[in-house]
Amino acid sequence: PVDPDVLRRRVDGVLVVGLPLEADEVAVLEGLDLPLVFVGAGAPGHVTVGVDDVATARRAVAHLADLGHVAIAHLSGEPDDTLPWSPAVRRAHGWRAEMRDRGLEHTGLEVHGHFDVRGGRASMHALLDRRPDVTAGFAASDEMAMGAVLALRDRGLRVPQDVSVVGVDGHEMGEHLGLSTMAQNAHEQGVTAASMLLEMITGTPVPDDVVFPTVLVDRGSTAPPC
Repeated sequence: PVDPDVLRRRVDGVLVVGLPLEADEVAVLEGLDLPLVFVGAGAPGHVTVGVDDVATARRAVAHLADLGHVAIAHLSGEPDDTLPWSPAVRRAHGWRAEMRDRGLEHTGLEVHGHFDVRGGRASMHALLDRRPDVTAGFAASDEMAMGAVLALRDRGLRVPQDVSVVGVDGHEMGEHLGLSTMAQNAHEQGVTAASMLLEMITGTPVPDDVVFPTVLVDRGSTAPPC
């Protein structure tokens, strides 16, 4: 939880990195009346630096669909994450929207991987137990995608010959696993957000939103279904 007493002590501005805060927590920060910048997950009406999570998800799903995949699963985050500005929620929305617009059924194809390798591995196992027809998976983070790859290997399935996998982030470990990903430049986002916060502290106007691009990096974990 946000502690307003701590933040009031010698603080000139607040930079919130990667935390989709609840509405009451955002209200606490607003009550400080200090310059405020969000990185990655910003509540509406606040300066935010990040990526277009909906468009990123749609591009990932489009890549898989264009290869010929029909049963495209989605590994999302926490099941209780329902904030509309959460990256996990927005990426899930993008997955559903692209599937729907292409006339592809998505019911029963979403699992929750808790944004880590272990969760991605367990959720992929659970998914394949009930949907062995899945030929591709889009994970909302590279760590979950890595877990999915491990689960597929556990079952003797080949990536990408049997099941294709794509993640989001551009995690440095992804290259070692040959993981295709929608890469983002987190470093530049942080630098930009910090610079904007300093400008706000000095009274310089800044844009409400800065959206960084994501780029599909194809490392070989996706291919047409056999």
